[in-house]
Amino acid sequence: MIFRAISQVQLHHNPIYAVAQDGAVIYTASSDGTVKKFNLEVFALEPFTVRTPFTCISLHVLDTGYLCLGLLNGDFHVINPQTNQELFTYSFGEKGVFSIESSRDLGLLFVGLSNGKIAVLEVQTFQFLFLDLVANDKIRGLCWSREHQCLLVSSKDGSISRFNPRTYDVDFAWQGHEMGANAVVITKDGRCISGGKDGFIRIWSMDECTLEHAFPAHRGVIYSMAQIGDYLVSASRDKSIKIWSIDDFSPLQKLTVHRQSVNAIMQQNEHSFVSVSDDGSLILWSNA
Repeated sequence: MIFRAISQVQLHHNPIYAVAQDGAVIYTASSDGTVKKFNLEVFALEPFTVRTPFTCISLHVLDTGYLCLGLLNGDFHVINPQTNQELFTYSFGEKGVFSIESSRDLGLLFVGLSNGKIAVLEVQTFQFLFLDLVANDKIRGLCWSREHQCLLVSSKDGSISRFNPRTYDVDFAWQGHEMGANAVVITKDGRCISGGKDGFIRIWSMDECTLEHAFPAHRGVIYSMAQIGDYLVSASRDKSIKIWSIDDFSPLQKLTVHRQSVNAIMQQNEHSFVSVSDDGSLILWSNA
């Protein structure tokens, strides 16, 4: 056994769609209209709840500790979780803010929208620097590459793009998954890995954006991926989490504790991660 479930807790009565981390603290967002704060060190809820009029479908913690929320109706909020003060709010007027990412290097905040647009804001002032189309459909995943100083963008139209935040241009775009590209991650050795609605995982060269390897990974949509130490972890609508070798992507383990779709995973450290599901639960996994 590589990873094992350390603890499982029922955080919400409805599906959990998003998760974000700030040290030992995990934030979860559910279709029950709440965002909760869970402390992994004591494995207990903290006295913190944000109620949203529409379902929160994306979360992100900035280096400042501020919490970003993307709602299904297109509203975007930034709050200080220590004081519950709302620092910034904006309505994009679209059907949803599905992905949020930031670059500590450049001090930029990226917001992916349902119409294929990306908003770029300054983290300190929340001033808009860019808002325009990057893809032809919903932006499902954003991943900042510090090594390449670019933003990887995965879209429901199946494309994967390299967005340059200095020029606000797409340096390169390619078709990653015919049925839609959902998750995208950068490995520590600089490879791009994408997961799609087709259940495939594909590995791409970041320099030439060429396909190096592809394989069927899940029987359902792949919603989330992360590199945990020497392993690639993938989560799917088929209710499973799978562990792969980061070297040759051979299958190593299948985790089937969640009763419904596994919607997101979040690395805690080099040895552990958390997963959240439609079953409303959070599970802490570890190989230590």
